[in-house]
Amino acid sequence: MATVGIDLLSSGKRCLHRSTAVSSRACLPITLSTTAHSNSTIRRKGLAINQRLVHRLGLLAALAATWILVIVRVQPWPFSDYMVFLAVARRLSAGDRLYEEIWDNKDPFVYYSLAALQDLGQPALWAFEVMWLVIAGACVFGIARHFMLSRNWAVFVGGVLTPITLISYHYFPGTTHLPGVSLTLLTLLFVLQSRYTWGGVTLGLLFFFKLSMLPLALIAIGVVVVSRRSLHSLIRMSLATLMVLAVSIVVLALRDELIPYLGSLSHNFTYSQTNAGSGETGIAAAMGERLSVLSDAHVLIALVTLVSVLGYSWLRDVPRQLWLLSASTFAGGLILTVAIGKFPHHAQVFGVSATLALVAFVLALGDFRAKAILAAALGLLISLGLAGGPSTQGYRNAVLNPQGTWQAMTTTDAATRDLLSSGPPRSFAVLQGAGIPRSAGLEDWDLACRHIAQRPWESDRLLNESLECFPRAEVLLVPLEQGIPESPVAFNKFLTSVRELVAQNYRCFEGEENLVCERRAPQD
Repeated sequence: MATVGIDLLSSGKRCLHRSTAVSSRACLPITLSTTAHSNSTIRRKGLAINQRLVHRLGLLAALAATWILVIVRVQPWPFSDYMVFLAVARRLSAGDRLYEEIWDNKDPFVYYSLAALQDLGQPALWAFEVMWLVIAGACVFGIARHFMLSRNWAVFVGGVLTPITLISYHYFPGTTHLPGVSLTLLTLLFVLQSRYTWGGVTLGLLFFFKLSMLPLALIAIGVVVVSRRSLHSLIRMSLATLMVLAVSIVVLALRDELIPYLGSLSHNFTYSQTNAGSGETGIAAAMGERLSVLSDAHVLIALVTLVSVLGYSWLRDVPRQLWLLSASTFAGGLILTVAIGKFPHHAQVFGVSATLALVAFVLALGDFRAKAILAAALGLLISLGLAGGPSTQGYRNAVLNPQGTWQAMTTTDAATRDLLSSGPPRSFAVLQGAGIPRSAGLEDWDLACRHIAQRPWESDRLLNESLECFPRAEVLLVPLEQGIPESPVAFNKFLTSVRELVAQNYRCFEGEENLVCERRAPQD
């Protein structure tokens, strides 16, 4: 009986071979039951494998679609601020000193990098823009894995949701906020991984790429260091940062750009406190500008979405350190916007907290992540909200390319052609509103006045600097048609004086897109 009991609990095969007391008919039900169980297990394993395969194929499709759109969307084209960046970089290649002989208010490594890449052509500048998004996405992936998000979801958040969020409604190719966000996230990732030396290096780079975003990196570092109670780790990080700062300062000093750079920092503070519409300074003028930024419809969408995600994550079981990082960098972004924000695209400082909030949000979904399609769709909706809504016009223009982006970036611009057609190399200056020469070919020309894009809200001192400098230029580029606005008053006075100067001392002819004004000889 003992033998029978053992065999009944065993497989049918063992029953037939080990006991003659039990008939094969008695063993048959057990054999069929075991076979059915095995088949069911195989089917379940097969379904699980198929489901994983479908999820991975879906993830690959999402990554491919996202990055095709990203690569097309971020193609650099000569518009607004980016055109000025390219023009400054071109003058650096011609040997001019930054801030001293050619001036703009961005940080030096922005211009150095463009100057190093622009002669390699449009593909190099394009790849440079994509690189910042790749860095940001990789950092978010690493941060997500640090906080124990599964690999596939970390890839989805870093590779799909992050670029969608960072290419916000007010994004434009060449914006300096993207390097700032990427370097801040990279610094945070190194600190989370206890790689403090590398974190110090990237912090030093951030100083010269996007100084205004340095406080966000310091806030994030503070949250991690305080929670770990490891203040000694700051020593290594500080030494690495000081090393990068020292090398960078030496480079600026050797190029005779250090003192002008420090002067530009002072100017940037004054600029941030000057109302772009009225040219007025003071708390009332500055606060009016800040309110216009924060009340922008797309900025509001992003902020409401971010606050909602932070609230939802707080109520769920997410790592407290991650939530604190998201919330503290959000608070830091608000403070920065209130302190120095001037235009809606300055709200891109919230990109740091938005990407961290994405990680917290997906972690907070918990078991709902098992419903992969619904969870992914919800994450996509949140990322679009954090972007302030999709810039459909921006994507449409990038895809259809009505601006002739490739042609505009790979052919000589009209302002450069106007100067080249006016005669042999001489000194030149540019009046606000005229085309900004940004192409190769003017290396033998001397830029007489360092300001190539005078802004309406600039101070009397800066506007007068250009006004006093213009008579030294043998050729002056002037817009074909330019009205003189009544305000700001200082800018009205500046343009009126320039018009009188041109009428008295210059002889003008129409170029392709500008008036090319040549200084009269004394006998004229």
